[in-house]
Amino acid sequence: MADPSTPEPKDPGTPPEGPDPKAKESELEERIRKIAQAEADRVRTEKSQVIRKLEEELELLKKEKMTEKQRLEYENKQRDELLTKREKELFDKENTITANTELATAGLDIAFSDFVKGSTLEQTKGNVAILKAKFAEALGKAVDDKLKGSAHEPAKGRVPSGTSDITGMTAKEIEQKGKADPKWWDKNEPGILDAMAKGLIKRG
Repeated sequence: MADPSTPEPKDPGTPPEGPDPKAKESELEERIRKIAQAEADRVRTEKSQVIRKLEEELELLKKEKMTEKQRLEYENKQRDELLTKREKELFDKENTITANTELATAGLDIAFSDFVKGSTLEQTKGNVAILKAKFAEALGKAVDDKLKGSAHEPAKGRVPSGTSDITGMTAKEIEQKGKADPKWWDKNEPGILDAMAKGLIKRG
């Protein structure tokens, strides 16, 4: 009779359990990615520090060659340039907030923010109003076509004429393409608005 305290031998045909190879591979890839990213960040930081130090040294050399009057004029010019830069950054942020707020209030996708931003906040608001009016016109036409059973209304599963290039694109993709090619935006704006009205453009 076998000793009950002795464990039964395992089936030699059953392979021992181990980590999932795919999971192990994914884990290694993630570790490599993190290490590579950390190294890239370190190199970028060191490079920035070196550049900043060289710029400071160059600045000192420039000033050493200047008279007192030239130095004062140079420093005043630098302060003015820095102030102008900060004012522009502040305006850009405020302009973006204004554009996004106005678009959201108008029921339009904020991905079109860059297309409506003007050189002043009032111009930005005006651009949103123009876009809203054009969209409302396109929406009204789409509704009229549907109610009248217009021949212009596409059959189910078909794409309206002039919108094949943008159907299925997200608003963000349209924004990026339009920024890269303004002529493309100008040419396709009616179709874009029509597609927006028909719900053929994905938000995002």
